[in-house]
Amino acid sequence: MAVAGSGLVQPVSEPVFMVTLEAPGLLRMPYLQTALADSISIVWRTSSAGHCAVAYKKRAAAEWQQLKGVTHNKRFGGVENLVTIKGLEAGSEYQYRIFTDGHELAQEKAFSFRAPKEASAPFTFYAAGDIGEPVKDEGKPDKMAQQISRLATAPDFGLLLGDIIYPNGESEGYDQHLFNYFADVFSRIPTFALLGNHEWNVNPEVNFIQEWKLPGNEHYYSFDRGNTHFIALDSKKGQFYDYEKQKEWLINDLKQAKAKGYQWLVVLLHYNGKSCTYKPDTERVIELYPLFAEYGVDLVLNGHAHTYERLNPMNGEGVVLYELIGKHKEYQDVAGFISITVGSGGKLRGVGTDPTPFKPNPKRCKHPNLVAVSSHDWAFLRVEVDGNKLQAEAISSLNGEVLDSFSITKSGVAHDSLHELRINQLQLIGSHNSYKQAIDPRLHRLIAQKDSAAASALDYSHISPTEQLDMGLLNLEIDVLADTDGGRYAKPLGFNMIGDEQGLQQWDPEGLMLKPSFKVLHVQEIDFKSHYKTFAQCLQDLKQWSDANPDHYPVFITVNAKEGASRIAGGVAAEKFTAEVFDLLDQELVKYLGKSKLLTPDEVRGKYTSLREAVLAQNWPRVKDARGKFVFILDEHDAKREIYRAKHPSLKGRMMFVNAEPESPEAAILIMNNPKSQLDQIQEMVRKGYIVRTRADANTAEARRNDKSRFRAAQESGAQIITTDYYLPSTHFNSPYQISFRGNTYVRPNPLNVK
Repeated sequence: MAVAGSGLVQPVSEPVFMVTLEAPGLLRMPYLQTALADSISIVWRTSSAGHCAVAYKKRAAAEWQQLKGVTHNKRFGGVENLVTIKGLEAGSEYQYRIFTDGHELAQEKAFSFRAPKEASAPFTFYAAGDIGEPVKDEGKPDKMAQQISRLATAPDFGLLLGDIIYPNGESEGYDQHLFNYFADVFSRIPTFALLGNHEWNVNPEVNFIQEWKLPGNEHYYSFDRGNTHFIALDSKKGQFYDYEKQKEWLINDLKQAKAKGYQWLVVLLHYNGKSCTYKPDTERVIELYPLFAEYGVDLVLNGHAHTYERLNPMNGEGVVLYELIGKHKEYQDVAGFISITVGSGGKLRGVGTDPTPFKPNPKRCKHPNLVAVSSHDWAFLRVEVDGNKLQAEAISSLNGEVLDSFSITKSGVAHDSLHELRINQLQLIGSHNSYKQAIDPRLHRLIAQKDSAAASALDYSHISPTEQLDMGLLNLEIDVLADTDGGRYAKPLGFNMIGDEQGLQQWDPEGLMLKPSFKVLHVQEIDFKSHYKTFAQCLQDLKQWSDANPDHYPVFITVNAKEGASRIAGGVAAEKFTAEVFDLLDQELVKYLGKSKLLTPDEVRGKYTSLREAVLAQNWPRVKDARGKFVFILDEHDAKREIYRAKHPSLKGRMMFVNAEPESPEAAILIMNNPKSQLDQIQEMVRKGYIVRTRADANTAEARRNDKSRFRAAQESGAQIITTDYYLPSTHFNSPYQISFRGNTYVRPNPLNVK
């Protein structure tokens, strides 16, 4: 039974509420707010109120559901009545009626709304800024509302991009200049609003924020609709509200959105960045461009300038993508973002209180080739998102004429349609030696003098594993060395080789290398710098990231159990892995991640007699059922593999899969690192149902040559996991080599086994 406000849902054939007072006056028609997931809020204003309620039902239902809400006295505009409905059926049409003090208000109206749709369903929204210019001053909020009402398909929600009420954003102007005109629109289409500079002409806490119910802290917030993530920012008067804190929040929000795999990212703010309108560039917005590019933002929508202007796609430096200049209608896999000013919803430069004449002239702009389309007219934007395609139209607020239109298509299918696939039907990109930090340059030069090839192979590094996951990578590789007594790797000879006694003393201030534990490093004595000293640290970091992103796609992690002699004379040999040591390794996974975070061989085997039999029967879980989990693979062969699986037929009771022979009972995930020479074999194994890990590059060779032929072979092979050291370009040598799928993505349907 759903609960909202202060009341319980009660089904009745005809709603009846206790009448306690005289009927209050209805000061503001109902408007829909915070339409999120399976809920929606209905808000209205009355002259007085002791209690309030809503009756609602699906359009075809016989019985009404009754739900009580809460009331709040407002500084201006009477009493707010608020009812939040939860447990709505996705995409369904609902009718509703409003009651204050037992009296039904606006009985002559047939109020309705559509619940937020399922994640995979297409949706539309409208967006505009600078709306509530008084009609007496030649503003057109009334015309914009009329044109939205006349759209053939009602938008699923609306976005108001700031400067909502003129002249000063005060509560006293909301009904006269906005709600009275938008009563029909707002009562059936949920609205999200954000602050502009005019909202900051007065205290927004006692004006703007009193008029809207928004997520987060209401100055800046984010919400999801289908396969799209929306981020609303408060650009205040160009300097941004609480800038450093807001920017930190933005980065974290973008990371989480990237990790969750949204197909589209849309940023909303009032101020423009670069512009060829009459407004100057806003440096604080331009400072955010690198973040927009890094995390794959697709659209940036703003108001502020009272005109319409769509810019050509730009990169993180704000430079127009040269190859797309002149291509204004249809975009495919844009490697940048499109910024649009739509600040003439109800106010136009050169008219009314903004009388200075203006005529767009992009050719005379200080930014060459910046503008794709400009149109000086009252306008709002209508956007439709359907899977991997986004279509937008700029529509005249006066007559409904389409002033501009464009589309963006992304290769492959939307991320949300990956959910029904089995995990072996994905193809994803991950990193190799994911924990590795750069070797000390002095030590690297010393190694190069003796063995240049070995030095080149060590010449790479990675951002932290959780930063990689934030980017969207879904595979990591961790080298683990046993140290059951502690201290085995505590004093790497590399420090002595370059005479860096101080570096040795500062290397492990917490003394973690002295304690018994599994250590994480690449090559003992020389290539030992890592984002983690211990495997426990690594697992704790992954757990924290996973808890913060509980719906993440399954993350594959290959583990190398390193042992053997040192490459350096006098260096310590790595400890051997025995059955007891492997047992400790499994216990560590459970201890620091929790078994619920692991997809284990037992789960995949299920009712089948062997793991191989289950895999050949396609018993891999679906992506939606493997969300929030990690899949560990022991990347070893021969003796170490035999020790791990001994006494564990089909890996019963083990936490990791192994790189087993295809015909063995333990076969499920195979390591086949050369997609060129092993192309046919990889394809055969993938078609049978196995998961295969291969590599796009090795030992820096392909990156130095900027040679992607191995990556192309890896994609063609259908190998589900493709590892690289270069999801970002190298910072160690000059090469543009960088690996991703089209559209700067790192997961897609497998081209070999998804039709």
